[in-house]
Amino acid sequence: SKIHGRIFISLAVKFSKARLIDNIIIGDDYID
Repeated sequence: SKIHGRIFISLAVKFSKARLIDNIIIGDDYID
């Protein structure tokens, strides 16, 4: 269960970083 949680957290971090990069690249044109 702990291992599963760590995998989920790492995926969430990677996803959030990817979104952050997309927001920086696209800039103000991006609306969530």
